[in-house]
Amino acid sequence: MHEQLNSAIDDLYFNPSLPRLSQKINEIDLQSLVPHRTEVYLETMKKVDALLLKILGNERFTPILLSGNGTLANEIMVANLMLLSKNPAVIVNGEFGQRLFNQALKYNANTVAIDFGFANCINFDTLQKKLKNVDTLFFVALETSTGMMNSVKEICMICKKLDIKIGIDAISAMGAEQVDFTSKQISYITTSSGKNLASISGIAIIFVRNSIMTKKNSNLPTAIDMAYLLESKSSLGLVKNTLSYFLVQSLYISLNELIHTVGLSKHYQQYIIFREMIILEMKKMNIDILENCNASNILSFYYPDKHRWKVIKQVLGKYAICVYDEAFYLKEQNIFQIAYMGFYSKDEIQKLLYVFRIANTEKDRHKIISSSV
Repeated sequence: MHEQLNSAIDDLYFNPSLPRLSQKINEIDLQSLVPHRTEVYLETMKKVDALLLKILGNERFTPILLSGNGTLANEIMVANLMLLSKNPAVIVNGEFGQRLFNQALKYNANTVAIDFGFANCINFDTLQKKLKNVDTLFFVALETSTGMMNSVKEICMICKKLDIKIGIDAISAMGAEQVDFTSKQISYITTSSGKNLASISGIAIIFVRNSIMTKKNSNLPTAIDMAYLLESKSSLGLVKNTLSYFLVQSLYISLNELIHTVGLSKHYQQYIIFREMIILEMKKMNIDILENCNASNILSFYYPDKHRWKVIKQVLGKYAICVYDEAFYLKEQNIFQIAYMGFYSKDEIQKLLYVFRIANTEKDRHKIISSSV
């Protein structure tokens, strides 16, 4: 392991924003890219749609793909679902729930935040009471800022009792672990190409339930009007066809590898194994995991003391390994994150843990401190 670390290696980014890409994506021939009005392009789009529905686990939705990111996907979800809503609410228990609330507030000033506090679990009795007069609920499935998986199934059961429509931010959840998206209360689900779908960033993805009636709305910009976006599924030259074929082909390759080469069950299980490996090693070093952090591939830990953390960061940097601690919401809570999205190997996880062990030894602490003076 020591020899491997000292050999030339690529940077390893263990953060919740950049996936490890399949080697097959790196092999795409840029000279063979095709125009969006060709049969090849349209056939690839159809294959991508089918694979996305396979990961979703519910064929009663239509996937909409367009140039953009997860924030845009949420914007489209909120803007369109708000047309059917009078009394909306958003669950907040982390930074991205708060951002979803801020987006919703712009479309309906009466939007209520059901705020459980940063990194706190949802109290379902409280939630049911708060939803008494609500007709539409938005929430984040996997709260990226904490590494907490909110119970989609439990929330959907409550909403079924109260006949509440649901919009779900599944940007970090999709492709991370098996989630039950079968509830008929769910109207919209969002994700993006650049996280656990393990492809290149640049595609916003919105799943809209087939039974939802949509008509063009003069109050919405054309680019986010769901009626127009659905029309574009069968019309050449509209919004979906502005997508780069390189992005579409990359997403197809990553989805195909996740589903057919690796297998979703094996992929999800691999994340769980990595989680157990990392938590065990951190525990040995007296680095505590954030309470309620239950996601399989986004792990939040409390900083050790500042001096020790500085040394750890220096050692990680020396070996071109990056964990995530720069965001203001992490700094406020004194936590850092280790995340692995996409095609990480067991060897890469072991490499990360080996470097943590180096940084945690007294001898190497002094060595690093001396060299930095």
